[in-house]
Amino acid sequence: MVVFSRDAATGELTHVETELGHQGIDGALHVIVSPDDRFVYLCTLKDQSVLTFSRDATDGRLTYLDTIDVGRNMTYIDTTPDGKNLYAVSSRHVERFTIDTVTGLPTWIERVQPPSSSAGDKLTVSDDGKFLYWGDINANRVYVFSIDGTTGGVTHLQTFNNGDSGSLISLSLIHISEPTRLLSI
Repeated sequence: MVVFSRDAATGELTHVETELGHQGIDGALHVIVSPDDRFVYLCTLKDQSVLTFSRDATDGRLTYLDTIDVGRNMTYIDTTPDGKNLYAVSSRHVERFTIDTVTGLPTWIERVQPPSSSAGDKLTVSDDGKFLYWGDINANRVYVFSIDGTTGGVTHLQTFNNGDSGSLISLSLIHISEPTRLLSI
């Protein structure tokens, strides 16, 4: 993982550090910064884990904190806006974690099954933290889950299949544009 600082006026990048020295970082696929900018979470395909780093607010340097081996290929992660929950796509499931907002460390809670047996590989949490959208590129479908604001648990609400008022062929990215709340796939 390579860390850069970005000049807000010019967009230019400056190298800060390269983070390579931790077991589990091989095969990194997706990285996110916590909503409060204090922590970085990285999921890996090869090592099947979620890594946690603290982030220095001044220069962006990272300090390794922990690795959770989930035992499944991890492809995409996101957090709720309050930083209390983390969701990671693994082989045919979503892994649900709670996050200690003081230490930044996630704790694995449960493996969420999709309503069908196919595998999703992209997800996003809505900006209000009420919904999780899970994209399945193999079956060209999107699962919609509600998120319990207290526990972070998820409940399946809807499955949108390819051909249901639109085409999901070649599904590769899910993005929510706020405040219009448009879901782009």
